[in-house]
Amino acid sequence: MYGSISTNEMRVAKKEFKAFPVECMSKVQLIMKDTEIIKHVKSSLRRKKL
Repeated sequence: MYGSISTNEMRVAKKEFKAFPVECMSKVQLIMKDTEIIKHVKSSLRRKKL
């Protein structure tokens, strides 16, 4: 999610998220509703199980 809203390349956004997860999630929360975030996370987890 953060990579999509970040102005950086995806690889840089991933590094940022690993280094500063709280700050990155705060930015995501400014744009998305909590329920949307939860849906997205659940969807991602389901895809990884396959």
